[in-house]
Amino acid sequence: ILMASQLASGDLVSDRYASALYELAAEKKLVDPVLNDLSNLKNILKDNKELSLVVKSPLIPFSAVML
Repeated sequence: ILMASQLASGDLVSDRYASALYELAAEKKLVDPVLNDLSNLKNILKDNKELSLVVKSPLIPFSAVML
């Protein structure tokens, strides 16, 4: 069970990444293509539950994913 502080911390990290990604995309004038890529990624993860679990799991090391 995640505690409220862990959830808030996770939200803070994701907010920072989202803000940085948006700022970079805006700086490069690529907001629409980046949003399109994120939408495609969302659909891929929705359709592929195994990939979604790999992406979400902190227990699976990167080396195990890259065969």
